[in-house]
Amino acid sequence: MYHLPPGHRMIHFMNHNYWYCNGVFYQPYNDMYIVINAPYGIYIEMLPFGYRSFFVNNYPYFYYNGNFFDYRNNYYYVVSPPVGALVESLPNGYETIVINGETYYEVDGAQYKPVLQENGEIWYEVVKANN
Repeated sequence: MYHLPPGHRMIHFMNHNYWYCNGVFYQPYNDMYIVINAPYGIYIEMLPFGYRSFFVNNYPYFYYNGNFFDYRNNYYYVVSPPVGALVESLPNGYETIVINGETYYEVDGAQYKPVLQENGEIWYEVVKANN
């Protein structure tokens, strides 16, 4: 996109500038902006409308638009996908891989496997973190 949405703000993180608006992170690319998965460690003050909360090993996480967050020191930090998390769609930029005849999806080193739900939908479980 050539223009960021109204209400965006810049976040300087790890010597790079990112833009954020309503749960979506952007990065400049040529003369445009592209939607990205947020870098791990970047943080925001408030989660966007529509986020999902869940627990993995009794620890609370939050999920929105392909990004996982945890809450520390009054901020929501983007974290690596926790093993055992179940999401209804894959983050942007995934690659399909086949291991021992089974199909998995990989994003930034984290692996997801498709899981058939009782209602017939396919969701994706994190089976390997990207530490």
